[in-house]
Amino acid sequence: MRPLLLTLACVGAFMQQLPWMLAALLALLSYLIWYQPRRYQQGDLPQVLAGECRVMLSLPLGLQGVVIIGLIALTCSLLLVFWQQQCRSGLVLIAVCSLCKTVWNFLFIGKLGSEELLATLASIIGAAILMD
Repeated sequence: MRPLLLTLACVGAFMQQLPWMLAALLALLSYLIWYQPRRYQQGDLPQVLAGECRVMLSLPLGLQGVVIIGLIALTCSLLLVFWQQQCRSGLVLIAVCSLCKTVWNFLFIGKLGSEELLATLASIIGAAILMD
C-alpha cells in the first residue's frame, strides 16, 4: 500500500496536479499514522512490516525523530524532482531509496528484509540503464 500511494503522489507531481499529489500524500500519511500502527497492535501485519514497526518503536526517541525527518526530506525531494519533470533523476532516487530500505531491513530485521533484494537489484539495473 505504501509504494502505491507514494507512486500516485509522484505521478501527481510529475503531472503538476497539486490536488492529486496532496491527496495521495494525505492518504499515505493517514496510512502510516493511523492504519498501519492499528494493524500492528492487532498482530495483523506481514512479517517484514511487523519487523519494521517493532524496530522503529524500539529506537530511542531522538533517533526516531531523525528517521522521520529523513523520510520527510526524502519524500519532498522525490516529489520536487518529479515536479520539475526530471523523470530520470526521480527514478534514480527511487532506486537509491530502494537500496537504502533493503540495507535498513537487512541490518535491523535480518533475513526477512533480504526478500526485497531482487526488487532492489531490478531498480538499480533500471536506474543504471536510464543513466546512459
